Amino acid sequence: PNLAASATSVTLAPSVTIAPSVAKAVSVDKLCEWNAQGPILNIKPVAANKKGEYLYIRAADAITLCLIDSNKNKTIVRLKKDEEKSVFGKAPFQLISADVPRMALFFQGYRLTPEPATSQQLFISEVTP
Repeated sequence: PNLAASATSVTLAPSVTIAPSVAKAVSVDKLCEWNAQGPILNIKPVAANKKGEYLYIRAADAITLCLIDSNKNKTIVRLKKDEEKSVFGKAPFQLISADVPRMALFFQGYRLTPEPATSQQLFISEVTP
């Protein structure tokens, strides 16, 4: 296919630009790669006010992430600045993104604060109420 004819492109990483016609394939293949050998931050809320059925995400700037639930359902989320979204699934969740510092994450009624904020792989566990 002639990708040069595309009017716009989608940037998935600082050094990789993908044409819209192939962006979906790259999103699933690359964005959702869980690197079991890489640094993984285990995180959970301090308590539970809600069921662990969804993760609420608010973007401080443009973000892209992949969320994988315990049933291995993959959800790609792309949000613009100040957009928000709830992603439903079964905990625990695996979140993969280079944009973690630019998002606010809420789970079971509490804000999650990943430390270090530069973590790109989060394993989000449920707390039993």
